[in-house]
Amino acid sequence: MQNRILLIFFTLICSFALAAQEEYPIDTVSGKLVYRYPVKQAEGLWRISKNFNVTQEEIIALNPELQTTGLRFGQVILIPVSNQIGRA
Repeated sequence: MQNRILLIFFTLICSFALAAQEEYPIDTVSGKLVYRYPVKQAEGLWRISKNFNVTQEEIIALNPELQTTGLRFGQVILIPVSNQIGRA
């Protein structure tokens, strides 16, 4: 039983590690490095900001249309490249 729990735990850790290694295209917009990020289903601005270690305000500054339209599944948004990258 203990081996089974360890196997499940190890599998979860590997899954998270693989997801964290996902890379997104990087471009330069107005002299700043940004990711081009496709919004995933049921994903919110708060979660995206935490994953990329930036503020929601920084994301909105690059994507002002979010204030009126909100996030949509599949929409490609710009996210500033953080100096302290948490995920991407």
